[in-house]
Amino acid sequence: MDRTIAAAGLMACAAAGIAAGCGSRAQGFTSSTGGGEADTDAGPSSRAPDASEPAPVDDAGQSGFHQTAINDAATTCGLGSAGSFATNQDLNLFGQIVYYEDGGALPPGHYEAKYLGGCMKYDFLFNWQVQASWADAGGGGFWFVGDTSNDRIVMAPGVTMSFADFDACVAANLTAPPEDFEFDGGKLGVWLNDNPYSDNVAGGDGGNPSWQLTLLGSCPPDIVPQ
Repeated sequence: MDRTIAAAGLMACAAAGIAAGCGSRAQGFTSSTGGGEADTDAGPSSRAPDASEPAPVDDAGQSGFHQTAINDAATTCGLGSAGSFATNQDLNLFGQIVYYEDGGALPPGHYEAKYLGGCMKYDFLFNWQVQASWADAGGGGFWFVGDTSNDRIVMAPGVTMSFADFDACVAANLTAPPEDFEFDGGKLGVWLNDNPYSDNVAGGDGGNPSWQLTLLGSCPPDIVPQ
């Protein structure tokens, strides 16, 4: 094409006030120079989003998270709390298993245990405490157990530090993260691994240590959530 003719055409288009459509790819541009095939570009799509398409999930932290039903409060089943009934008049009760659901069978699944409050002493000369040692250091302290005390599932959450002040003991143990664990199903309760029990001191008015148990899943039909 003669460059003089092309330039004149563009000037005429601008003078007519139609620059928005003159040679614009948004309006569709067809070129047949050199005898080649026509090249048509309709420009960017202006299709409105389909209301049936799922909204994108924001993952600004790029953590690769996946939303699952296990994080939905509606799909958890609270099973109440349990802790020793021992008193200073009957310290041997520390050796009894206190079961959730009155000893009824719990379904297999993923569970979460959370410390609620309470402390005790492992000797009248000691300070207030919850756990005496970690599992790999003897496991002195409170455990979740099955049918017998030998069927130990996992240690209950709590810290091993001791405190002269009862309330300070509770406050420190409230910072302990919940314990998540898999359970094959059956009876599940709290038991204190200690010997002897006769030198212990019960929590008194503040109560012995206790834990909330939650099934991370829907409640079975025969269990009323607590």
